[in-house]
Amino acid sequence: MLGAVVFDSGEFQSLYPSFTSASDGFLTNCFNRATLFLNNTESAVVQDAEIRKTLFYLATAHIASLETRGATVVGQLTSATQGSVSSSFASASGTKEWWAQTQYGVEFWEATL
Repeated sequence: MLGAVVFDSGEFQSLYPSFTSASDGFLTNCFNRATLFLNNTESAVVQDAEIRKTLFYLATAHIASLETRGATVVGQLTSATQGSVSSSFASASGTKEWWAQTQYGVEFWEATL
């Protein structure tokens, strides 16, 4: 099956029930941002639209998770201290570490290697 993947928020929410309370607009925005990581045309590397949809939904869930967790720090926690509170985060921009912040991102990363 060729062609662009069309986002269906109802389908997405049934597959990823942790996002059932998210608005359609929010999820559509996350999907649109996911298309920045993977081509959504007939000339895409991933030709099968169903497989591409799965990848897009994983990326959408990853982006939505990052947005809804309310964290202002991006990156994996690499160390923490309790006394006098200290923490360190790995740089995550454009790397595997950015995707590794959520289970959805890890699955996307592994599937697209």
